[in-house]
This record gives sequence, C-alpha cells and structure tokens, in this order.
Amino acid sequence: MSSNPRFEIKLKERNLENIAPPPDDPLGELSDFELGIRKFCYEYDRQVSVRVSHEEYLVFLDPDICMIIEDDLSKLIAEIEKGQAIELEFAESCWLIIKLVPNGNGIKC
Repeated sequence: MSSNPRFEIKLKERNLENIAPPPDDPLGELSDFELGIRKFCYEYDRQVSVRVSHEEYLVFLDPDICMIIEDDLSKLIAEIEKGQAIELEFAESCWLIIKLVPNGNGIKC
C-alpha cells in the first residue's frame, strides 16, 4: 500500500431528501450556465465523498460542489496550472477547506 497522501472525490448514493426548494431566478440575475448548474446539481443531487489521505468527508453535489463550480472553478484550475496554491471550500455540509499546493509534477493537499 502506498504511503503517499491521496486526494479523491467520488460520487456516492443519490440524495433523495433534498428539502431545499428547486433553484429559481425570478429576477433574472443568473446566467444560463449558473442556473443550469444549480438545476443539474439539485435534480441529480448525490452525496460526494471527499477523501484526503485517510480522512473521508461527506458533502453534497447540491450545494457544496455546485458552489465550487459557480465560484470560478476554471480560475482555480488556471491558478494551480501557474504554480499557485488554491483552496477548495466546502462550507455547507461540513466546514472543510482543502488547500492544494503545486509540488513539482504533483500537488500536495
């Protein structure tokens, strides 16, 4: 077994207990992309396993992953490609911030 810390994100079982109302944009403030991501994450909500080394945290597609996607995931990816550290924040289901730091050809958590 490898002793290297691992970072994994895996979809788990469907969340059938979403008590939040479906996403809506009555004022038309969201882009089609933003509203589409919210609707997708709401309609196909699943529990998501986030594993850092031997620790597992359970979050949800809606709202945790949805918020990361909405909060400029593409900019975070660009930053890490430039060698800058980034943070993934899971603030709804559990208070968890994962810092990803480029390290040579890899990334440390």
